[in-house]
Amino acid sequence: MCITKQIHFTSAMNLAFLLFFLIFPLVSGHGKILMPPGRGTLWRFGHPTPVNWDDDGNFCGGYSTLWLLNDGKCGVCGDAYNGPRDHEVGGKYYSGVIGATYQQGQTIDILLQITANHRGFFQFSLCPNADNKTEVTQECLDSHILDIEGHGKKYNISSPDQTLEVELKLTLPEDVKCDHCVLQWHWRTSNFWGMCDNDTGALGCGPQEVYRNCADISIKPKTYVGEPFDNSLNDAMLNYVKQPWFEAIQALRKQNYRAPAAEHKYPVTYLYGYPVGLNWQFRSISP
Repeated sequence: MCITKQIHFTSAMNLAFLLFFLIFPLVSGHGKILMPPGRGTLWRFGHPTPVNWDDDGNFCGGYSTLWLLNDGKCGVCGDAYNGPRDHEVGGKYYSGVIGATYQQGQTIDILLQITANHRGFFQFSLCPNADNKTEVTQECLDSHILDIEGHGKKYNISSPDQTLEVELKLTLPEDVKCDHCVLQWHWRTSNFWGMCDNDTGALGCGPQEVYRNCADISIKPKTYVGEPFDNSLNDAMLNYVKQPWFEAIQALRKQNYRAPAAEHKYPVTYLYGYPVGLNWQFRSISP
């Protein structure tokens, strides 16, 4: 009798949570990988790829879709598991364009843009078995979880800022080379209270929102001799195409801007008379 009541109570609670999240959408954190550019972000760097204004919203369909409908399953590039895989092979934002080229064992620069910080941690995985016919699997990606310089396999977000840019350095495997690899950025947020493994409750335990991006890259052998690679963060920012509505809103909200343009790390442009640039718009933090 008690077991039956417990099952009915749990089912009712799950239904209540599902209805709540469907009727009252969560204010979600957002983020994307800029360097190397994710599949939905390539257009911002001058590539002739489909425009995706919502390229910072690859969050597995949202909390309710991820956990209440799909039992925690998510597409490898952040699409809802039960929905269109727009960022995977065959999807409308997949082009096969190689966003950056590196060498075996190289330490590479990574730039991430967080437009609503929900804490948690980042992880980066690599699959060398990519092609234009079938999408890579999570199992392949998990076979190469990359080291983050100074942080091990995970980068924990410590900044309290709501909008920020994060610069990290990843170490590529010494034994992996490919004409087409997939680099996956995985962000497990820490925005909800849940039950921990030790049966206590805490913020960040239990099911959380998840974001993912895929970037298509190439890794040349150490013996490669050819054109030098042009993958620096500054060069990438020179060609960065702004998102007008977001830039305008951020500019209007900034009332305490005082730094002269000469102090900006990245190029500064003007929108509606306001100076805008990533290092002004997003507070830079060190790894």
